[in-house]
Amino acid sequence: MQWLKRLFTGLFKPKVPEPLPYSSVTPHLAQGDIFSLHLVAPLADDEIRILRTKAGLHGANVFAGDPGHIFDYGHLIETISKLPPDKQFQPFHNQGGLPLEKVVVFGDLVEYFMVASQTCDVSGVDSKPKIFAAIVPVVPLAAFLSRQRIPIGLEKGDIEDESKWTTIVDYLEMQLKVDVSDMRDDSFALPAKIRELLKDWNPKKNTPEKQIRGKIRGILNEVVKPQKKYLYYLPANSAYGVPEGFVDFTRLYSVVTEKLQKLTPRRVCTLVTPYREEFASKLGSYLSRIATPAPLTPPDI
Repeated sequence: MQWLKRLFTGLFKPKVPEPLPYSSVTPHLAQGDIFSLHLVAPLADDEIRILRTKAGLHGANVFAGDPGHIFDYGHLIETISKLPPDKQFQPFHNQGGLPLEKVVVFGDLVEYFMVASQTCDVSGVDSKPKIFAAIVPVVPLAAFLSRQRIPIGLEKGDIEDESKWTTIVDYLEMQLKVDVSDMRDDSFALPAKIRELLKDWNPKKNTPEKQIRGKIRGILNEVVKPQKKYLYYLPANSAYGVPEGFVDFTRLYSVVTEKLQKLTPRRVCTLVTPYREEFASKLGSYLSRIATPAPLTPPDI
């Protein structure tokens, strides 16, 4: 009878809810704080494109109404030399450790981001905060599904042609004859809908569609069950306004800490212990990893 007792105990044992990884923010900045706002995230570039006025004055004057021009470095130096000495503001001079030049580079628009710096480096509680803070974008799964173009449903000869790549949402709409346009911008509803479509889609065995379905599921599993060391998964929580998504450690950015402190009202939540420590540990492991050889093994006996 013991086995029957164990069976019924297991059947009716209440399910323990998963712990909540988020909590309300503290008054000061902290590692793991999640912001919700549009932020331009620039990408470093070796092409020097400096925004100045046509006469070579600082780029801030362009936003005050003066005609602007994009200079390369040599052309700007030549133009500045023709200005009066008190107007010759050389490119990339700093003030108080802060870069003051306005430049044109490629960039991305980030909707959510997380503080990656240690709390002691940005909080200002125990010591003066560092001039710069490290942040990392939080990529909503909905954005990944609807914006990230990937090579799916293509012949081998077309895989390298990025103009033929498509998003998971676009492909499923075309393949399954469905319309999810009403929830493309819904970061909470879209992932659930895509999971539902993939679950109900049952192509015949040994068909290209069956392989594509498996590939799409594999791509999603890479970001929601990340075995890769540079990804950190974040579950959705509507109470805090955090959509399901992931952090990509390869996209670390710098931001002026003073500016970040002014944006603290845009924080929606923060990671709690032990998830903050897990995040920090995984980030540290990714940045400090080194290549090691396979273990030495003795000959078989």
